[in-house]
Amino acid sequence: MARKTLKDIFGRTIGFLDDDGKTERAYNEKRQYTGRYDKSFDRTYDHQGRAVGSGNLVTNTITGKKP
Repeated sequence: MARKTLKDIFGRTIGFLDDDGKTERAYNEKRQYTGRYDKSFDRTYDHQGRAVGSGNLVTNTITGKKP
């Protein structure tokens, strides 16, 4: 599993992405789960399992911005 750290323009950590090859899971800076991107279905889901949209929008679940 690969972990990527996401930082803002000031170098502060805003979240993390864990990629296991099939799914990309997103966590905020407090390591709370915020959502996932399912590569096989090309869909993004929020922390409650609700579909957010098509494509990889998983970073939007960390920042809270609507696509």
